[in-house]
Amino acid sequence: MMYQIAIVEDEKEFQQLFQKYVKRYADENHLEVNISVFPDGLDLTEGYSSQFDVILMDIQMKHQDGMTAAKLVREHDEDVAIMFITTLAQYALHGYEVGATDYVLKPVEYEKFAFRLERVLRHVKKKDHDYLILPAQDGQDRVLLSDVLYIEVVHHYLYVHLKDKEYRIRETIGNMEEELEGKPFVRCDRSVIVNLSKVTKIGKDTVEIGSVVLPVSRSRKKPFLEAVMEYKK
Repeated sequence: MMYQIAIVEDEKEFQQLFQKYVKRYADENHLEVNISVFPDGLDLTEGYSSQFDVILMDIQMKHQDGMTAAKLVREHDEDVAIMFITTLAQYALHGYEVGATDYVLKPVEYEKFAFRLERVLRHVKKKDHDYLILPAQDGQDRVLLSDVLYIEVVHHYLYVHLKDKEYRIRETIGNMEEELEGKPFVRCDRSVIVNLSKVTKIGKDTVEIGSVVLPVSRSRKKPFLEAVMEYKK
């Protein structure tokens, strides 16, 4: 898993320090991380989309303080782990108001930072792969797997279908199948993956999700039916 980590900090010294700490922790623990840096809360929240696993948030910033930014983030994203980094403990203790996972006080030594980050990542791992990160018009969306109805290939694109929305992505169905391994998703046809929790009817060579009728190929019928029976146990 690639962890998406945002650092929201207005002082360049601390921006560089926290990037260094995150990279060191990732190297020591054999993790993959992608780090995005925002110099102010406003830079994070304008056009925010739910693409991050962890936000390391300073509280005192010039244009939009960390507490305000966290409240705005929570309007769009209930799952992201927020860790406040501040010089004032009394500010950080208000983190429960926005569901903060943890906080750490400046100045920050690496050992203390690593301990706190490990706790935050354990929180993230509990939710690992409960969602897909999909490209959206204004960035990326975090889509809950429980909201996905089915996924199909159309003209070399994957279409991820939700009840009232769909996403088009450049990905192979094989790679998507691997990403969904261990979840209640199964391929019923060479070009279709269905969410077993959304199946409403199974025909001779079809499967229905509400009003949508999808094919079940001969070669995949047996493993598909076995997966359905296992899911319904």
